[in-house]
Amino acid sequence: MNPRLVVLTGPQEGLTVHLGKGSFGIGRHASNDLVLRDAAVSRHHATIEAGEAGPLLRDLGSRHGLSVNARSVREHDLVDGDLITLCGSTLLLQLYDSEPLQGEGSVILDDSTRVGNSLVARPLSEVPNPHSEGVLEALREKGRETALKVLLRAGSELGSLGSVRELAEHLLSGTLEAVPAERAALLLASPGEDRFDAVFTRLASGETDAEMSISRTATLRVMHQRLTLLSNDVRKAEGLEDAASLEALSGGSLLCVPLSAIAPAQIGRGEAATRPLGVLFLDDRREGHHFSEDDLGLVTALAGLAGCAFTNLRHLAWVDGDRRRLLSEALDHDLIGESRAMARAIHLISRVAATESTVLIRGESGTGKELAAQAIHRGGPRREKPFVAINCATLSGNLLESELFGHEKGAFTGAVARKLGKLEIAAGGTLFLDEVGELPPELQAKLLRVLQEREFERVGGTRPVSAEVRVIAATNRDLEAAMKEGSFREDLFYRLNVIAISMPPLRDRRSDIPLLVRHFAEVLSARLTRGIPEFSPSAKDLLERYDWPGNVRELANAVERALVLCPEEIIRPEDLPEELSEARSSEALQTGGYHDVLRETKRKVILAAVEKTGGNITEAAKALDLHPNYLHRLIRNLKLRSELS
Repeated sequence: MNPRLVVLTGPQEGLTVHLGKGSFGIGRHASNDLVLRDAAVSRHHATIEAGEAGPLLRDLGSRHGLSVNARSVREHDLVDGDLITLCGSTLLLQLYDSEPLQGEGSVILDDSTRVGNSLVARPLSEVPNPHSEGVLEALREKGRETALKVLLRAGSELGSLGSVRELAEHLLSGTLEAVPAERAALLLASPGEDRFDAVFTRLASGETDAEMSISRTATLRVMHQRLTLLSNDVRKAEGLEDAASLEALSGGSLLCVPLSAIAPAQIGRGEAATRPLGVLFLDDRREGHHFSEDDLGLVTALAGLAGCAFTNLRHLAWVDGDRRRLLSEALDHDLIGESRAMARAIHLISRVAATESTVLIRGESGTGKELAAQAIHRGGPRREKPFVAINCATLSGNLLESELFGHEKGAFTGAVARKLGKLEIAAGGTLFLDEVGELPPELQAKLLRVLQEREFERVGGTRPVSAEVRVIAATNRDLEAAMKEGSFREDLFYRLNVIAISMPPLRDRRSDIPLLVRHFAEVLSARLTRGIPEFSPSAKDLLERYDWPGNVRELANAVERALVLCPEEIIRPEDLPEELSEARSSEALQTGGYHDVLRETKRKVILAAVEKTGGNITEAAKALDLHPNYLHRLIRNLKLRSELS
């Protein structure tokens, strides 16, 4: 690491200061390591100190504050590439000598110098509008027919491309066709940040994904100050003489322009001065090669056209994201979760709900398969009709057949009257077959007929009955393995598996655990007529680290147990099931006989504490930092009463 600050704007623009190992002061007073002679800057404005996670920026109670990456902060852990703003000065933090960027190519940002004022460094607002007749006429007069064709073609083609990669490839190939250069690179910034998260490169030879070395200070200055930069013989340009990334240019030239969604001539005339989307960079290392100001204007024009196209692509992505979110919000469901895995499941449910297709919901026990089935029913055209559920694993073959298909009077002993089955009760609505993998073979054949012919016969009946229902099935079994074993019909599987939805296990969406815990705590507190308790940080940690083999159902039971047994308003680890703490401990110690050792250790610790307090359980609990009720439970579970008497 070689940490340093580069002053991009302000009174000390162009200055590079190394941070060193001690406290680094920034302010107006001469005693600071970086002196900013600006009346708005406080005498001692801020410090940068060595922190556990890296450099720590701290505001010293300044009058006008400071910000990092456009967000106001009082204290902030800095990372490489952060932009610090103090009044009129902008400072770039560089921790490393180089920064590799990977994408559809490889770019190294590796210099800490600035582009000097002796270069052509023109604000974007002063560049002629690329759509104006003047620019087009100038290209005709100077014989730039190829450039003119590229510009006209770009105006019609770039807006019709449907992916970022396609846009980048067309922009780079068109730019190299219009402007003589050896290499071109497109660096796209993260939304709302001065950092690059996508990189595309191209050589004049046509090779893509090439490796390039680019001036980091030049690109960030273009981004931050909305400049267009042109330099010929970059080794002699002010502030670039010692830039390592430019040594290999051997007297060559560079162009760097921002990718903006607003026509250059409109900037500063009431249009929103949004941060550029990225930068377009060209260079040429050939001896005697020079870029012209016409080249600069042409590249800026192409970047402006591409900027509009990239903005449209981003807007389409946002609209599509909003559409999916609205679909999820519009869906009437009781599923709780904001994780990516849960969002995918809810999105698929919302798509499936509006159809009549048969759905197979797969997932472990307790993942919410029935809630998903109810959401599909409520979001579909049958929402006004019944939703009828039957668990295929809870009844024996004969009882299940009668429950599902109904029976006629006298069909078997005890059948004293006709009984309608679930299929008839659900007429016009939805039949939910939970644990469908447990259906006996003979009932699998009858269910297959229902799905194929849309009719069935009651037990003991001879006349077909119409089955006008939508079937949704669910299972936690591996049906593919069951088919290989011969316990589940292959033709029935394909009839059920028209659309498959997988409900994620809780261990794969741990970020949803706090939401679920809060929900269950609110519901159960209302039922128990008590205040909603808080969970201590250590209790939350246990809840979020446990694998939950019983999934959401097991989590709900754990929260209910804690609320019933906890007499206070704060739930601690001892109020949660012991499996959680034991599972946490077993992560760190996977040795044979561990649970026996743990049990014996608990026994010895409790006996010693009670003996030390003269048999006073309350005092022993206080010494062990446990709740007395929990210590009583431990004594009971470990069968220590006889040893304590």
